[in-house]
Amino acid sequence: MFMLTQLRRPPMAALVVALAALLASCGGPEIPLNGTITDAYTGKPVPAATISLGGAQLTTDVGGKYQVTRWTEKDTLLVVANGYEPVSITLAQQPQLAKPTPPAVTLDAKIRPNTISGSITDAYTGQPLAGAQIKASDTLSATSTADGHYTIAGVPESFTLTVAAPDHEAVSQTVKQMVSFDIALRPNTLTLFANRPPRPQQSGVWMRRSFQ
Repeated sequence: MFMLTQLRRPPMAALVVALAALLASCGGPEIPLNGTITDAYTGKPVPAATISLGGAQLTTDVGGKYQVTRWTEKDTLLVVANGYEPVSITLAQQPQLAKPTPPAVTLDAKIRPNTISGSITDAYTGQPLAGAQIKASDTLSATSTADGHYTIAGVPESFTLTVAAPDHEAVSQTVKQMVSFDIALRPNTLTLFANRPPRPQQSGVWMRRSFQ
């Protein structure tokens, strides 16, 4: 004599819970993480910024946007861009990522410029000054090139910029949230031409006088 046992189909709710548990065990939510990287000073998007998240690495598009399809709350988002201070964001500390909902979840980031550049010129002639010493701190400095240009990387948000050049008055200026700064230095040495009684093959003499 055979006995037939009726198999009952599990309720739909149980299947949904089981599927969610399976997806979670496979490495995290299947909801894409996207966002926009912007300049902290100007608010403009930053293109070509490198985004590292988990094992993925990509770059932002021309609009500063990115999208990552695989991620977990245990990951850390790292943003690196030329001329900017790197930013590290722990996803577990972002409330909007605790319970992501379709179609995507958003995580925007602002990155601060950390490079300043400009030109050093003579205040009277407008000509570039080569060899000027530009200092942002005891460890951050640069020397102007033949065309008077300089660049200093790794600067903070606010600092004092000091510029000195031979035969010119030094200048110190507080700089805040700037990426470009041009400086004109006033000469402290004046060259005069004095007429003297004519001499053979000489009608005058150039003289330099220093004014302190």
